Amino acid sequence: MNFADKTKIQINEIINKAYDKVRQNEQMLIGEPLLGVVEVPKNKTHGDYTASHAFNAAKKLGLTPEKAASILGALINIDNSYFIKQNPTKKGFINFILGEKWYKEVLEAVERLGESYGNEYGHVNKLIQSNEGLTSAERLKKYNIDESLKNREDRGNPIYYIQYAHARISAIERNLKAVGYSVPPLEEIHITDLNTAEEKELIKKIALLPEQAESAADNNSMILFFDYATQLATCFYEFYRRCPISIEDKNLKLARLKLADLTKIVLANCIRILGI
Repeated sequence: MNFADKTKIQINEIINKAYDKVRQNEQMLIGEPLLGVVEVPKNKTHGDYTASHAFNAAKKLGLTPEKAASILGALINIDNSYFIKQNPTKKGFINFILGEKWYKEVLEAVERLGESYGNEYGHVNKLIQSNEGLTSAERLKKYNIDESLKNREDRGNPIYYIQYAHARISAIERNLKAVGYSVPPLEEIHITDLNTAEEKELIKKIALLPEQAESAADNNSMILFFDYATQLATCFYEFYRRCPISIEDKNLKLARLKLADLTKIVLANCIRILGI
């Protein structure tokens, strides 16, 4: 199961436990689960995930969505969950903010699985097999890339753009190793040190590989996965630009170095899947 599905399932369970308390307080019979849509909001100020369950609760309880969301929010328990905060809104949605447990679980999965990350149900293998026997020109056409760009070593060449992100991380690791800093195991860093927007966005993008591989495999659309790899490279470049690794703070240096190394693993998986 990919991280998006796991997270949505957990939100659904958290809200339904709160709704069960409402029904007990109102002496209602326990019936069907409270349904709602859980999605990533387009507006990042609305949290990492938002849920619409309060709209259905409002109908069942004879309340406004805002009041239903407020009641559910007061009864929601996020202890030991993926979240550090939940926030009922005036429009009737309940927003959730991801916490350390979620970010740590994503990074642990990459460290543990390595090149198998994202291949739990064989989706990565299916994508790789779809490229077998294709020439370089046929792959470029499949990714909707003009063959005239293939030898360019700049952002105008989408393949180079992805490859260079991987190469940039390798260079960072070599340079730091030369002055005595090696990539630490995840258990030796503090996830809470990775608290900037760029660091969190990079981890969120890393988390999407299994979901993106599944979607691309199910739709037989390698270009979907190519777009994901490009977005991952962009997230890394933004992280690298705004979150320097070669800094005085040793703990933060090592945390960022580890994040870069795990990103390199995921980029390597993308490069292998795409055959570039």
